[in-house]
Amino acid sequence: MPLQLKTNAQDRVANLRVLHVVAIASGANWMVDILRGLKGRGYEVSALINNEEGDLASKLERNGIPYHVADFNLSDLFSNPLTFANKLLNLTRFFRKHRFDIIHYHHIAASAVPGRIAAWVSDAPIRYSMIPHPFHLEVPTLSKIDRRTQWMDTKIIATCEYTRQLYYKLGIQSSRIVRIYYGADETRFNPATADALKLRRELGITPLEPVVGMIAYFYAPFPREYWVPTYLKGRAVKGHETLIQAAKKLREKKPNVKVLLVGNGWDKDGDEYREHLKETVKNMGLSDTVIFTGYRGDTPDTLASFDVSVQCARSENLGGTIESLLMARPTIATAVGGMTESVIHQQTGLLVPPDDPDKLAEAILELLNNPERARQLGQNGRQLMLREFTLEKTIDDIDNLYQSSAVKILRQSKSGPLNLHYYRVYRTLMHFCLLIILLPCIADRWMILSVLKNLVRVIVNGVHLTLQKFRLGYLRRWSNG
Repeated sequence: MPLQLKTNAQDRVANLRVLHVVAIASGANWMVDILRGLKGRGYEVSALINNEEGDLASKLERNGIPYHVADFNLSDLFSNPLTFANKLLNLTRFFRKHRFDIIHYHHIAASAVPGRIAAWVSDAPIRYSMIPHPFHLEVPTLSKIDRRTQWMDTKIIATCEYTRQLYYKLGIQSSRIVRIYYGADETRFNPATADALKLRRELGITPLEPVVGMIAYFYAPFPREYWVPTYLKGRAVKGHETLIQAAKKLREKKPNVKVLLVGNGWDKDGDEYREHLKETVKNMGLSDTVIFTGYRGDTPDTLASFDVSVQCARSENLGGTIESLLMARPTIATAVGGMTESVIHQQTGLLVPPDDPDKLAEAILELLNNPERARQLGQNGRQLMLREFTLEKTIDDIDNLYQSSAVKILRQSKSGPLNLHYYRVYRTLMHFCLLIILLPCIADRWMILSVLKNLVRVIVNGVHLTLQKFRLGYLRRWSNG
């Protein structure tokens, strides 16, 4: 059973200072929604993001949420360990300077590991990892890092049951894990207020033409690296290719069908991958059937225009299924990750195997050919979403989690503000020394060798550059007599 978190009104701790940490600069609408909701409940919220080049900074500004910028990506750990160590120290200093009561980090590989370590070293009072995707838990190397550092958190927040079960398999105690879904704003995703014909009018699609749609970023295929699950090496995570292959089969049965791929590339590589898929569609002779709409900010209206909504990822948390079902759309998803918790087969939608365009096409045709059945599945899905997957419920659960942890600390300390007995210098020094001792236990042998190899390379390059500068300086002095 999920961990039950409750607090009494008289025990509520006011004015808690909360920081959410995420090592990205685009997307993360879920974090913005959560922070906005927590702000409305009296928390002093702010965010720490990787840079200001994406749209995340502007979204935070529009919602009146202060943000800070720091480069703390994990990628430097192997390529340049000295740079990563410097980033970690800067992050620790930042936490100590601002003395947040609660530090809440998302994205385990890029955000949670540096955030987790820095928050623990800085002696922050309350520390949470919120896991938006089970990806890293499916990779032995990354899951080992997580398992060997998870004790630094106050608690781990699994955002679907699938993720929580993966943590159980790692041997993490159930008392350390709470499941809280990333819910969607039920007031925004309301079929009664959406314009179902808006997108059709813009694209010249008549009400009689069936529309199958998928809303997702275009992520480039993963490299064939150690940190990628075997089934994703050299492949893109969202499975756009599967829907494109299914579109070819759909058109044989329904020549007037339109398949809309909504979204832009996640980054430059994602944009290039999107262009590659466009070329693939053209070569398949599907340009009149498969339409790339680009990014759209009117997601509820866009979903309302779909006769069938598809999420066919190869690995996923809940994808876009919550928003789709809140809009009462007949929904098909691949049976991966947390999507089996929102799309319950033959109850709130249909599930198909990943990488199976034939099964996907059959499922789409089943819904298109049985509109009343499809409508009922969509309505069932909306009712489930309103019970379990709303933004309001997410904020309730996080609020209860924060309060239960804060109340526990205050009852133990019995005096002063929450962080009065934390951020102690001697604890930071003690944690830092302990971290150095524990590093060989946290990392695998080959990781240590990789770090040492690159560390030697950095030192050798530094010595080489120093000698070059000394040599050039000596030559100038010699040439000047």
